[in-house]
Amino acid sequence: MKICKKCLKEKNESDFGHYKNKNANGEYYSYVKKTCKECCSKRSRECEEIRAGGDETMRLRQISKKSTKHRLRVKYGMSLDEMHSMLTDQNFKCKICEYPISEYVGRGGDRNSVACVDHNHETGVVRGILCHRCNAALGLLRDDIDVINRLKNYLLLGLS
Repeated sequence: MKICKKCLKEKNESDFGHYKNKNANGEYYSYVKKTCKECCSKRSRECEEIRAGGDETMRLRQISKKSTKHRLRVKYGMSLDEMHSMLTDQNFKCKICEYPISEYVGRGGDRNSVACVDHNHETGVVRGILCHRCNAALGLLRDDIDVINRLKNYLLLGLS
């Protein structure tokens, strides 16, 4: 027997779906979901109703906020509140260029205003919240300080 985290009812394990994943070695494994099939279906229907009509802005915000929360927790081990706190500390500006950035990933509009969590790829430590442009630049430069210094020196050549 297992308790559904949504409806809090005790149900048979057969009433729960399974996640299927692949580990680092490429081997497949599965584990039982925490929400029963009935609650999952109900949630799917609710989401479908939201997608089908209603306020487009509210629909996008709900989808965006849910996916942002999930990504933050899984990829960076942080909550939406922690991200909001970091953005508040940064005055809702990119930590590098100080371009105004928004709290949630959105669709359409100014792509550069999307909040991107920057982290050290070796240690996983979160360094700050960046705009899309600065985050992409760091990624293209492979977070390599030597390359960044050579780029800086290259730019300074044009000033003399």
